[in-house]
Amino acid sequence: MRLLRSALSSYGILLLRLLIGLLLTRILFLNLSRVDYGFWALLWSIFGYAMLFDFGFGIAMAKHVSQATVRGNWEEFNQRLNTVFFIACPLGLLLAIVTLVCAPLIPSAFRFDGAAETTTYQVTFLIFGLGTALSFPLGVFGEILRGLDRIPLRNNILAASLLSNFTLLALIVHWQLGLPYMAAAWVTTSLISNVTIASFVRRLVPEFRLSWRLFDRGLLRTTLSFSIFAYIVMVSSLIIVGTDQLVISSLLSVALVAPYQVVLRLSFFFRQLSVQILHALGPVAAALFESRDRDQLRDTLFSSGRIICGIATLMFPPLVIYLDTVLRIWLHLEDPAARLCGLFLLTATYLSVIFKSTTAQVMVMCKQERALAAATLVEALVNLILSIALCTLTDLGIVGVAIGTLIPVAVLSAVVYLPMTCRFASVSLSELMARTLASTLLPGLLSAATYYICYVAYPPQGVVELGLNAFPGAFMYLTSYFYLGLSAQERRFLRQRVFGAEGIV
Repeated sequence: MRLLRSALSSYGILLLRLLIGLLLTRILFLNLSRVDYGFWALLWSIFGYAMLFDFGFGIAMAKHVSQATVRGNWEEFNQRLNTVFFIACPLGLLLAIVTLVCAPLIPSAFRFDGAAETTTYQVTFLIFGLGTALSFPLGVFGEILRGLDRIPLRNNILAASLLSNFTLLALIVHWQLGLPYMAAAWVTTSLISNVTIASFVRRLVPEFRLSWRLFDRGLLRTTLSFSIFAYIVMVSSLIIVGTDQLVISSLLSVALVAPYQVVLRLSFFFRQLSVQILHALGPVAAALFESRDRDQLRDTLFSSGRIICGIATLMFPPLVIYLDTVLRIWLHLEDPAARLCGLFLLTATYLSVIFKSTTAQVMVMCKQERALAAATLVEALVNLILSIALCTLTDLGIVGVAIGTLIPVAVLSAVVYLPMTCRFASVSLSELMARTLASTLLPGLLSAATYYICYVAYPPQGVVELGLNAFPGAFMYLTSYFYLGLSAQERRFLRQRVFGAEGIV
């Protein structure tokens, strides 16, 4: 029940984030210049690397607080919290120094084609970077709430922050105040959100207090023994997700980040909608591992993987088939290169979601982070090398960057992540596929054929037409999945939950 409640809350905040993201992207894309929008997207990529200073402490604290709820060793956990917090403070200061040093280099580091002056971009960079540095030590408290299984509480705070940030940014764009004001608005809402989360952690954690006297070097070493590998996983994920914009802005043009960022956002939302349940899975997996319930842990891995495969396969065909229509309706964007990038990025995301996401979340909480870190690091480095090579040695442009993302995901999914999951769960490849992906294959193919036939027969021109055109494909998937993908027991359960009677179909 707790997992379900946390999952529903996480999907609620994700839907809100999705709605705000769609609206805000439209507002910014249509009202800012391509260079301004490209630089705004680039900022999120650059300062996503602020997580490099985290060293995996956030994930480690989520794990340790989950264990503390089982063991009851809150005094030790509070010492870990203070140790991590007072390490994060000087790291935040270091991030501020890096921001101050890098700000003057902005005009020479990136290609601002068509921009008359770059002072505005430097000021925006400074505000964004210093605000990120100020918020950095407080970031660990959000992970602690997740580890405490207080995900709905955290999501309520984030929802208020999202709505406030959206309102401020929309007003700033409407009044044409510029990028520095946009950065200041984001910094303000982020700080308020982090302080609020920290205040709730203070109430929920027994023996909570912040004091230098609780800093413990011994606990720092044991925390790092786990977090350093979680850190490698995180850094590798940042390289996979965040370096595309850096490659494009430094080797091609900041303006070209704009269309690439749009399709990257679509793939990001696709991923988040597919894997949101995993935010609740991590603490559950840590608790099951701590209690040595291996069978229940394996069943949780399979059931979560099956759900995620079902959700991802529901969304993947319509996103691919209607991609050009979505871009045209949403942003008035008709760009063949952007469409190709979208196809490659969506495919890469789908493969990553079904073959890696569940296993990664469970393994990092069950002392299997070393193998995962090695595989993810290889994926990230191959991604970066291929993206640079295809961008500079060919005429593919931003399409080459997207291909450089797809290839390592596809290869490592087949030769690394699938075998890794089989070893962790002690099952054969055929059993793994049967218990996760097999139930979605035929419904996915039937729905894809239905989507394509409807699209070719009557290409939609507006939002309403798009919904009507896609409805038969969605109905085909849900119906075929109900009868072909679910067991008889699961169908009876759904009938009882939805209709309140077993005999109603």
